[in-house]
Amino acid sequence: MRIRLLLGTVWLLGLFAVVCHYAPVFRLGEVHVEGAGTQADTVATLLAEPEGTNLLRVDLQQWARRVAALPAVARVRTHVTWSGQAVADVELETPVCLVDTRPVAGVSMTGALLPLSEHVTEGRLPLITGIGGEAVYYTASDHPKMRTALAFVRDWRDVAGPFAGRLAEVHVSDAREVSILLWPERLYIRLGRGDWHQALSRLWAVLARLPVSGNELDMRFKDQVIDHI
Repeated sequence: MRIRLLLGTVWLLGLFAVVCHYAPVFRLGEVHVEGAGTQADTVATLLAEPEGTNLLRVDLQQWARRVAALPAVARVRTHVTWSGQAVADVELETPVCLVDTRPVAGVSMTGALLPLSEHVTEGRLPLITGIGGEAVYYTASDHPKMRTALAFVRDWRDVAGPFAGRLAEVHVSDAREVSILLWPERLYIRLGRGDWHQALSRLWAVLARLPVSGNELDMRFKDQVIDHI
């Protein structure tokens, strides 16, 4: 009896495997992309499995790695349905700053340029100036000045505390020195290069003594704050 039961189980498993291999319901059909905006076609091409591929042979982790390698992708979830549909649910990165390209674009913390028409921003974002150039959307910028600006923004977020929302502009010079504009004071501050954490720590003490006599502070020199009248 046990032998018959075992043989019957093996036969059913074999039949199921054959059905999974040949039945149309287990075959890959269309590709459906969600949340990728204008990158939907690019994502679809990355799910490059021949139509009709057996669903059980699809490597979902490889799919996810391909899509996650795109510069503006924050997260991706991939799966297939028993109806034969391949699905990629994509979450794009969000702008943390604006950048003075033509036209003005959003930029993620990884340097991906994002069209503002497709990425809604919440609240006021600081503008990075001194970069210029054309916006090549959904491409990670490897511009040295962009890397400098984003490194400063990371430091600012770490230590700004209640002042975080007052950052209106981050300017990077050709020498990769950083200057910032604070709002609503309209106070322009030259921070230079180097240890921004230390400079910002000194800045809070200066701001606590506002109003300053002028509209520009120079903090490029160690342990000195020059107030330009």
